[in-house]
Amino acid sequence: MLCYLAPDRWSAADFRPYVAWLDRAGGGVPRDWFYDGWLFLMYGGAPSGGLYARGTANAADWHFYLDLLFDAERNLAALDATIDGIGRVLDDPDRRCPVIIMIPYLAADAERFGDVDGDGEAEDPADPDGRLTAYRWVVDEVLRRWRARDWQHLDLWGFYWMHEGIRQGQEQDVRAVADYVHERGYGLHWIPWHRAPGWDRAAELGVDFTVMQPNFAFMDVPRRMAVPDEQRLTANANLAREHGLGVEMEMHVRVATDPGQLLNLQLYLNHGVDELDGYMNEAVRAYYQAGDLIAQLYRSPRAQCRRTYDDLHAFHRGTYRRRALSLSEGAPCTIRGRPEPRLTDGLWLTHGGRPGRVVSAAAGSVIEVRLPRAEMVGDVRVHVAGRAEGSPQLPTGVRLSTSMDGREFTAGAQAGCGMLAESGGWRSGFVPVPFAPRPARVVRVELSGSTGGSVGLDEVLIYPAPGLLWGKSCEIEGQTIGEGAVLDSSYLTDGRLAEEAGDGLAFEGDGSVAFTLASDVYLGEALAHARWSGQQRPSCQVVIRDGEHIHRSEAAEPGGDGEGWARIGIPTVRGREVRFELTGGPSVVWDELQLRRAPNLALDKPYDLSPAFPAKYPDTGGSELTDGVLTEEGFSDGRTVGWYGQSADRTVLIDLGEPRRVSAVRAHAEGGGYAAVFFPEMMESWGSLDGETWSLLSTAEPQREVTMSEVVDGEDHELAWLAQEFAATPARLVRMRFAARGWLMLGEVQVIAGGRNVALGRPYHLLPPPTSSEQYADDGQRLTDGEYTTSGAGWNRAVGWNEGRPEITIDLLQQESVATVRAHVLGGGSGAVFFPESIAVATSPDGETWTEETLMRGHPPESGHEHLAAYMETTLAPRSARWVRLRLARDGWAMVDEVEVYRQP
Repeated sequence: MLCYLAPDRWSAADFRPYVAWLDRAGGGVPRDWFYDGWLFLMYGGAPSGGLYARGTANAADWHFYLDLLFDAERNLAALDATIDGIGRVLDDPDRRCPVIIMIPYLAADAERFGDVDGDGEAEDPADPDGRLTAYRWVVDEVLRRWRARDWQHLDLWGFYWMHEGIRQGQEQDVRAVADYVHERGYGLHWIPWHRAPGWDRAAELGVDFTVMQPNFAFMDVPRRMAVPDEQRLTANANLAREHGLGVEMEMHVRVATDPGQLLNLQLYLNHGVDELDGYMNEAVRAYYQAGDLIAQLYRSPRAQCRRTYDDLHAFHRGTYRRRALSLSEGAPCTIRGRPEPRLTDGLWLTHGGRPGRVVSAAAGSVIEVRLPRAEMVGDVRVHVAGRAEGSPQLPTGVRLSTSMDGREFTAGAQAGCGMLAESGGWRSGFVPVPFAPRPARVVRVELSGSTGGSVGLDEVLIYPAPGLLWGKSCEIEGQTIGEGAVLDSSYLTDGRLAEEAGDGLAFEGDGSVAFTLASDVYLGEALAHARWSGQQRPSCQVVIRDGEHIHRSEAAEPGGDGEGWARIGIPTVRGREVRFELTGGPSVVWDELQLRRAPNLALDKPYDLSPAFPAKYPDTGGSELTDGVLTEEGFSDGRTVGWYGQSADRTVLIDLGEPRRVSAVRAHAEGGGYAAVFFPEMMESWGSLDGETWSLLSTAEPQREVTMSEVVDGEDHELAWLAQEFAATPARLVRMRFAARGWLMLGEVQVIAGGRNVALGRPYHLLPPPTSSEQYADDGQRLTDGEYTTSGAGWNRAVGWNEGRPEITIDLLQQESVATVRAHVLGGGSGAVFFPESIAVATSPDGETWTEETLMRGHPPESGHEHLAAYMETTLAPRSARWVRLRLARDGWAMVDEVEVYRQP
């Protein structure tokens, strides 16, 4: 257990839920021992403001750390006393536990470190001998203080190297510290981040054991999904197994309050079982919890949190049994009508030694999963697997649709397979296919691939889909009844129906559940799930307050026999306070409440900024990729558009103006490796008639036609056409998507229909725009991605301008009836960021002719030193438009993080 020190932390009471597994139902009585090894360390908290992990804490800070560590009432002393007291309760008075103690890191460029050893001479961090003097002193001082105490239950195992990456310039220090620690009979421990510098060379440097962080708890969660791609847990475990490392268990600071973060932690546990990644019984583990998160799980009123506390103990003891987290686990599943239970058994290929997990199916196969009940579905992941050579192959794409009855299906979303990791002769991983959550009983998965070939898959996961009420607390009015029938209110908003028929929320008569949203949201639908007995159906009505205005919906009854969803349409009402009024009495149990946003026409739509942010390799004039002019030299002649980094979201979206039967796409690209410019590692092409529904055209390896090749400074430098051919498909919009590493350089794109290039001279959008080094530059998605910055959260998600009068032009991709436009803007005055004085809005049906501008005005008062967020909005006379333009009148820095467009209510 990682114990981060602080002046008010790690008393004997703090240690109790960690030293022992406590029975909360039994009044907190210890029932068993819990964690058995202890690492004491500090990241920050130094009096000087320096960081121990970054090497900026000074000599006085090092003394402060040791004084805190050896405090008479806390930390080591409190741990020893806690083990002693619990040992009496458990009748095990001889319990002893190993302890590891941090050696603070000292950076070579640290300033004014000072004299740590008291010899009158300041240690020089720039001198390796000066750093080694400091490291040796802290080891000797720990040993001196340790030996001065009579520890009844603690044994000093050794020391911890604090910096989480070991770069080449740090290796000398690590070797020297390891040698010094070993001379004194102790060991050295290290916990690098995932694939940190030196992760695979630690043993060579003298580190006795290393535990690697997956960092899964801190990865970005894709929109509309509950957790990140859990393939990271598998990748980390495979690397740890290959190199003899341990695995760190991690949890987010919101684990006790956010359903997604609790699910994240549960995935760490699930992956540890032998049937998946096997680190519960095969690897040493370290537990990172950012304070007292495990104690928060123990104390939480939420049953799921307390259950997870118990699961952590079972995992520690090696007796944990994997929990069903996917809504589809155990559900009936068919391929082309034939039962195939392996696709919903909760297990999949994690390394090449388990090929029996993989189901081989013909390309074009249809998989149907029938859920026990109509759940809210929106976060679907398909685990696919293919042999690196041979059959089955990876599918090229996945298409999802849903149904309430198994007869009529509604399209959900599509995704290409992308690049997946190779292990043991297999390539495998998850294809995420998220979409706006909706109730569904049947989920259909369609696989695309080479005609006549076979594709491999081994699991369909359906996780709870985050919604507007995801994990929110609520106020409940009305008397709850029934033994065991009332759960904590978080069960009403976790995206999962109650597992037991009697669980949920019941009322003696009628009742209500009220929520306060983070900001005013345009609402489109409310849903409430109920179970009931008897003849009388329950009903639900929704009341929404928008300032002084109150909207009351028509009451709706749940559909179904004995259980079902009540769906309440809301005619695009804006509100922040929402109350569900529930009727039906004691025979009704309510177990899930949901709100859905009104359709935002701008969501996920492309846009252009004027002026564009300066880029190193810009799209000159916004027409460089379809002007018919090819680069002859590559990036040096100014005829290429460039992106830097490793990503799979470099997209060119071309508007052909009218439907065409397209049969090929071509991209003229630069690659070979010279100056870190590479051909894309993957290329996908998609087609659409309306910008809403997309068809996967091809993910095949593109044919390469080299137009120039040379060797520069010993590296290849090439220009080539990359082409994909496919069956002729009607499309007005064509999207070309590239996965890149290093620099991706494109000079021209073509779309072939009827044997000619129909993209010549046509407009297009780039997502993201060419790479810019400007502060607060746009990423091509930030203004229409549905993500909002809260007051006080800073500006990292915003697009910012400090000069000119910036314009945002959103392309809705088709004619829409536009009535309301609003922008989510930041202000308050901190950092010279103020709300715009006004925002002028105009619309256009053709991108050429624009309506008269309408001004948005009004925002909260600004003190000049606050971080604030607010909406600015205008209502228009309804008109048909494809383009919407916003022009900002700045007052200092202008920061925008979202634009919304709505139809007439």
